[in-house]
Amino acid sequence: MKRQRRGPTSSFREPIYVHRFVRRIEPWRVRHLERLGTTLIQLVRWQEAQPELFESVVEIGRRLGVFDALSVRSEELPQPADGAAMLPTHEAELLVDGLNAGYLSDGTLRILEVVTNLVNPRTTVLLVEEPETAIHPGLLTRLLAELDAFAHQQQLVISMHAPALLNWARPDEVRLVSRSGGVTVARPLTPDELERVGLYLDDDLGISDFVFSGVRR
Repeated sequence: MKRQRRGPTSSFREPIYVHRFVRRIEPWRVRHLERLGTTLIQLVRWQEAQPELFESVVEIGRRLGVFDALSVRSEELPQPADGAAMLPTHEAELLVDGLNAGYLSDGTLRILEVVTNLVNPRTTVLLVEEPETAIHPGLLTRLLAELDAFAHQQQLVISMHAPALLNWARPDEVRLVSRSGGVTVARPLTPDELERVGLYLDDDLGISDFVFSGVRR
């Protein structure tokens, strides 16, 4: 079914919809946003059945300054008279400040994905890969505060290269990842390294100053 586009378009952005069938919900397939389909489905379901979780996402989005309003617009789709075809019965779109989620920037989409998984009570381990990419530093600092608030409920695993992110973690939480001879190894700081990190912190430096200075070697 051909839909009229709403809002600005570019060669990289398309509207994205969620289709409801008789027995299931599945995302409208848009190649560059396909991985976001699970997040959109979750938000549509929460808006219908668990509004308190939906509102939690809205509240965090406002605190982060990413958006003011989050809503779902749904409409019933026409069905064939004989009912023979397996067609969707409803079509929904997630609107962020009135704009279809498919038009959002990469940074906003990443924030929406992380926050939805953060709020999800079924999430026990949250993996976040290089959150510093596509998210500006000011917003990243606020996001870290939200992650910290939920850290007692979930295990957070964050891969990073940014010094600000590394300084946010406690020294005993840091794992250094290296690859040698075709083998990837992740290890904690040794007792000696932890002691030397303490000296850096006493001098008002950060963990990143220690890790990236090469002193640990």
